[in-house]
Amino acid sequence: MNAVAAFKTTAAPKRPASRGVAATAVEPMGAREQLTQCRGLHLLQTHCQLFGDFISAHDVIEVDFDQRGIKGDAEYLIAYRHSGDYSWYGVRRFQFRLNGELWIADPTIHGEGQTWRVVTTELLANIEVFGMVREVYKPRSKSLKR
Repeated sequence: MNAVAAFKTTAAPKRPASRGVAATAVEPMGAREQLTQCRGLHLLQTHCQLFGDFISAHDVIEVDFDQRGIKGDAEYLIAYRHSGDYSWYGVRRFQFRLNGELWIADPTIHGEGQTWRVVTTELLANIEVFGMVREVYKPRSKSLKR
């Protein structure tokens, strides 16, 4: 058998299974009442700064709405109640310290950095967690220097 005949009789290599993720439409970010109804993974386009310069207007965030509690070190989409009703919603970074304390990062006034503080029981009682932010996508135009 020559090389051409051997080539024709060899089975075609099997292609590996796709590792891609099914496409999901990007939705505009809704009001707090709409966010409470969401379940599963969603891509949301932000309309304002949610976490200083880290998540700003027109960024797209991927949120897992099945994670309704703070279970680990990550960014979470939350609403905060100041007095009776929810005053605002946004993204905050939470972290468990070695001593078991939960800490929250707030963006600084100018948005370039963050300050950490302990989450007290009073503060935690006023926070509603919508979901965990898995990824932040920024428009390419923001990364280009002009």
